[in-house]
Amino acid sequence: MRTHRHLWSAITACVALAIASAPAHAQTAQATKASGLSTGTGTFSRTIIDIGSEPNGPITGPFGIMNVQSNVVNVPVTNNMGPAALGVALRDAINAAGLPGYSSRLTAPSGAAESDRPKMTRQTGSFSFSDANSAPGTLTMNASAFTVEDAPATSTPGLLLLGATLALLVWRERRRSRRSA
Repeated sequence: MRTHRHLWSAITACVALAIASAPAHAQTAQATKASGLSTGTGTFSRTIIDIGSEPNGPITGPFGIMNVQSNVVNVPVTNNMGPAALGVALRDAINAAGLPGYSSRLTAPSGAAESDRPKMTRQTGSFSFSDANSAPGTLTMNASAFTVEDAPATSTPGLLLLGATLALLVWRERRRSRRSA
């Protein structure tokens, strides 16, 4: 009987972790990493292909026609501009563009925000993007894998939910063991 209690406790903890790890509200995100150095002036352009302009999802319009929109965000590149400056400028340009449902922030894979690693997020629906750089040099943005910091279960709310769930399980097990004794 005691083994079943521990089994159900473990299953409940796993379910709580899975729920905490699920993306909130079908959020779509993409992190990128800047590298290199520009050797002249130009423009870094990010074309955001927005699939579904409404916050309720990708299918819009009459007869369920999919609405695809394209938005361009331009970042002026200066001579000797490095990856940190490009990352911050891209983040600021995306946030200033006022695209509904989009935001950008710097990610912090090591615990401190890294300026060369902006993350673009859309609250609902999906998107893709393409980059173009007219500035000379080797300044580039590459898709970057997400880190532990980007996982909702390891965020402060996720850890609080997990801790509260485990505390509730311990309390429940103690209460059940007192009743049976």
